Amino acid sequence: MMMPPVNPSGYAAGDPHLRIAPSVSGGRWGLGPYETPAERLQDLTRNLDSAMEQNRTLSARIKELETQGTGREQALNEAARELDTVNAQAARTRAILEAQVTALQNKIADLEDDEIRFLNAAIKVLERRAPLGGK
Repeated sequence: MMMPPVNPSGYAAGDPHLRIAPSVSGGRWGLGPYETPAERLQDLTRNLDSAMEQNRTLSARIKELETQGTGREQALNEAARELDTVNAQAARTRAILEAQVTALQNKIADLEDDEIRFLNAAIKVLERRAPLGGK
């Protein structure tokens, strides 16, 4: 921004392009006192360049984050598929183990029944050989 003109003593005329109050169009453009349209254009151009650079930087960051997000989604999907596979395998193994446990419980029950029959038969044989009461 330019400074107000300094007139040498006795010199009444200043720079015709500089005003101490904004012109009619300067008011619309938001020009301040002693500010020229060219200066405002330079400021706005600098601001636009800065905003465009920031936009490029942010766009690149967005693409980078989208790529990372895609990679993470793929990893999560793969982990979910692995979990589904492991859960299905665990369910099959559990069913097999439960069937084996049931078979073993039935075998134990059959062995207990056989043992009870054997012991009852042994008691009957012993009762025939040695009657109760010692006679």
